[in-house]
Amino acid sequence: MRGDKGRRTEEAISSTAYLKRALGLAAADSPLLFWAFALLFAYTATNLALPDYQGRIIDQVLLLIRSLLFCYELLYGFLCWRV
Repeated sequence: MRGDKGRRTEEAISSTAYLKRALGLAAADSPLLFWAFALLFAYTATNLALPDYQGRIIDQVLLLIRSLLFCYELLYGFLCWRV
């Protein structure tokens, strides 16, 4: 790598040292990071749970439609029979 004072060498940095350095830089924004991860967790949990609830809602709607359709068929059959 080259800087203003000429060529300089880079030291190899380990993964743990890199992580400690990153956490030190992010320490000032720790409340923001906490809320970001909390909201990310909530978003992921709702995405996992919603298909189950949506499926239950759709099942209930279809059950209601089928029962109403059956009632209308009975009414239609009765009215056709009486005419």
